[in-house]
Amino acid sequence: GESSVFFADGTSGSAAYRGYLQYQHSSDALLIGTAGSTQVLIDSSGRLGVGTTSPTRDLEVSRAGNAFIRVVNSSNSVNIDILAGSSAAFVGPQSNHPLAFQTNNTERMRIDGSDVIVGTSSTVNPTLRILGSSAQNSFLQFADGDSNNVGQIQYSHSSNALITAVNGSEAMRIDS
Repeated sequence: GESSVFFADGTSGSAAYRGYLQYQHSSDALLIGTAGSTQVLIDSSGRLGVGTTSPTRDLEVSRAGNAFIRVVNSSNSVNIDILAGSSAAFVGPQSNHPLAFQTNNTERMRIDGSDVIVGTSSTVNPTLRILGSSAQNSFLQFADGDSNNVGQIQYSHSSNALITAVNGSEAMRIDS
């Protein structure tokens, strides 16, 4: 069985249930409907489906055409969109703010305008900046399907040297 609350626009046909809240006892699901069809469902596992009645993730948004999710900090107008488009998936702010990535509650990479910054949050003029700690080396590696580091550019902080490797072996070193 089911228990329902209907919001009617009329007394017969689909006008009698244009909007509704419905609990389905057999599947332990809560449905919210508008315009005569289910728009939101919370299933018995707590998964929330928007535009789908069979979510497979904790939150699933389904739509014919572009599907958007937007999260907004209304205090300072920072927002981020997740978009499943017709030919690509997009993640990023639609406001004039950088996109930062973090692990273990520490920022690891930032895209700010046309700059990609790794290992720091400070923007400097280069398009790509890789910052390693003073005890480590910074690498830019070029790989193919069967080798991890066929070519690389490495800066050794301990020896203050710029090292270029080709075919897995050091080919050039510039030191102080």
